[in-house]
Amino acid sequence: MAGIGQGAIFDKLKLAIDSNSRLEALELLRAAERIESEHFLLFLIYKCLPFPDETIRKEAYRLLEKHVDKVLQPLGAVLNHPEFKARYEVFTLLGDTGNLTVDQIKDIFSKPEKDDTKIKAVDYLLKLQGKESYYFLVKQMTLPGLALRRHLNKTLVALGETLVEPIKKVFADGNLHEKYWALKILIDISGPKAFKQIRKLLLSKDPTVRLYAMAALEYLPGEKGLGMLFAGMLEQSPLMRYQASYVLARRGEETLREALSIMRHKGPELKDELIVIIGKILGNRSKKFFARMLVSKSADERYYALRAVAQNPDREGVRILIDALNDPVWVIRHMVCSMLAHVLPIARDELIKVLDCENLDKIYWACKALGDGRDPLSARPLMNLLDRHKDPNVRVWAARALGKLDLEHLVDLLIMGFEDEALSVRNEILSALSTMSPEKVVKPLLIQLFSGHKSLSFWCEKTLKGLNFKSFSSVLQMLVTLDERGTDRFVSFLHQLKPYQIVSILNRKEVRLEDFDPDNLTEEEHKFVPLSEYRSIDDLLAQLKEMKGSDLHLNVGLPPMFRIHGELVRTNLPSVDEEKANQLFSTLLNEEQKARFEKDWEIDFSHEVRHIGRFRANIFRQRYGLSGIFRLIPSIVHTISAGESINRIVGAFPAEYQEQVRLELSGVLRGIVSQKLLQKTDKKGRVLAYELLITNHAVKNLIKEAKTEQLSSVMQTSSKDHMQTMDQSLANLVKLEKITLETALPHVSDKTGFKNLISSGTDTQTKKKTVR
Repeated sequence: MAGIGQGAIFDKLKLAIDSNSRLEALELLRAAERIESEHFLLFLIYKCLPFPDETIRKEAYRLLEKHVDKVLQPLGAVLNHPEFKARYEVFTLLGDTGNLTVDQIKDIFSKPEKDDTKIKAVDYLLKLQGKESYYFLVKQMTLPGLALRRHLNKTLVALGETLVEPIKKVFADGNLHEKYWALKILIDISGPKAFKQIRKLLLSKDPTVRLYAMAALEYLPGEKGLGMLFAGMLEQSPLMRYQASYVLARRGEETLREALSIMRHKGPELKDELIVIIGKILGNRSKKFFARMLVSKSADERYYALRAVAQNPDREGVRILIDALNDPVWVIRHMVCSMLAHVLPIARDELIKVLDCENLDKIYWACKALGDGRDPLSARPLMNLLDRHKDPNVRVWAARALGKLDLEHLVDLLIMGFEDEALSVRNEILSALSTMSPEKVVKPLLIQLFSGHKSLSFWCEKTLKGLNFKSFSSVLQMLVTLDERGTDRFVSFLHQLKPYQIVSILNRKEVRLEDFDPDNLTEEEHKFVPLSEYRSIDDLLAQLKEMKGSDLHLNVGLPPMFRIHGELVRTNLPSVDEEKANQLFSTLLNEEQKARFEKDWEIDFSHEVRHIGRFRANIFRQRYGLSGIFRLIPSIVHTISAGESINRIVGAFPAEYQEQVRLELSGVLRGIVSQKLLQKTDKKGRVLAYELLITNHAVKNLIKEAKTEQLSSVMQTSSKDHMQTMDQSLANLVKLEKITLETALPHVSDKTGFKNLISSGTDTQTKKKTVR
């Protein structure tokens, strides 16, 4: 910068700061040593101190430090600057140069400043005001910043006994929160000497004061503090007992020796509390600490040891608990089972292994724990047990556990269990279904009631009777009076209704077939709300349909977006945060789906909005949070035949649901049309070739039994019902000379059979034609 005048340096500096040129600005600041004008100093204050780069701020600080006396008033004004960095630098500059007043320092504690600024304020206040600041600083321990409290505590404790009088003053006129922290500081300063003050507070008539005093015992060393805590566990107040147990757990392993000694002399209630605390303190080390008691001949000792291990077990601890399912004392086995259910997320795999053992008693307890734990991931192994185990008692236990899971997708599988040869199993399945939510079981039970399968129908009737629906007698009358066509209509209605609608209908005094017709139900249409007031995914999907869009995209950190005419369009809504995404998505998933999502962090499913449409949904978790895509499903499946269409629909669902999907599809499907537009013989346009499947009784059975390859034969032999295969349609068009043979052949499934179709006789609308 040699040869450049100070005025030119200042001008270049202003340009560099405005253009955010850090390196140039830094070089110019270092060259501005001799500039002392007020205009330059104000530029440093208002432009350089708030600058994002720290090196620029430090260089401005250095230059200002030489001339603080010239700009005290503007520096004081910057203490209220909107930029934290500017406030911090000015506060430090004024404090380091001794130009802060007591009021300015104390004012910092009442503002939402960061801990860094308030920590400096502590040091400046002590330097400026000394002992007069002690009382004020003790009261600032209630501020929320952890770093600030640590600094205050360290600084105040270092003052030693001189702080006792200010602390007593806080005890006299401070609020409860201030008294708590004052007590903690007193303990840190005085150690066991603080015992008298705590004991005095524990005798207070104010229960809140006693709770604070109990909390402060965490910091009082020695046996006196432990003695007070154990006494607190015998208090009548449950809050005091909880506070005492919490503090004991916080004090760690030093508590254990005294606790075990007290256990030998105190009452059983205190022993139970203490063993839980010891288990929480030791965590997965409990198994080693209680190794002798775990194998003791005393049932009481085994009980206490197992309770401690169960507080926070690792895999080895889980295996210890599972081994205890063989304990000779039934009460211990029952207690261990309850504890395994409580820690099921880490115990589940080990419990599932037990289901394959030969010990029936152990299998019983494993089934009970899996059921009581209500984890959807337990469903499959329990279902396998119900389906395959040779012992009917085991199948009973599996059915009982499955009922406790209360999962909708298990209902059809449990109903199939009504064919079990053991009456005890069938009765247990009835009980299991009866304990599940009525809305989850009513639809499958009614469908099977009208299935024509005598055994299943009988047990479904018994189960439904136990649910005490008001109009179930009317349903039974329909069962014996409806013909095959009426039964098919009823089952079709059931497939279209939502479970809550069925429950609502059955709670009427009397019902007829027409009452189940979805078209006869009065249901309030979706109420459109302004986009800015959306409450749910359904509100957004309704707006998507209104705007003729195809996709809804939701991503944490971005506003909702619609795909309209192929273009992704952002809305003017606020960005979706993690809490909002959780709230929107959680209402769409059932318990089993939530479990799958927690395991895989991604899930695909379908979602229907009444009067709006069906949507294919994909929810997944990525780096920045939850995301979801909802795509409107049109009523077209891009396949070349009816059989392939059915396979495509069923194949869109996970394997474990496909049997249920086939069952429901056979009830709701009315027909399938497959279409092709082919060039006419005269090449002046196109003509339609189509395959038509009408869902009759034979077609329903083939869909249920997954025999879609036989649908072609049904269509070929059902021309009286207006059905036809694509090959038949193509052959007719060739015979009518609407398309050429060369045009048809690429679309033919059976080339040999096609030539036979062409050469066969035609109906009255078809001319004879010989095909070579």
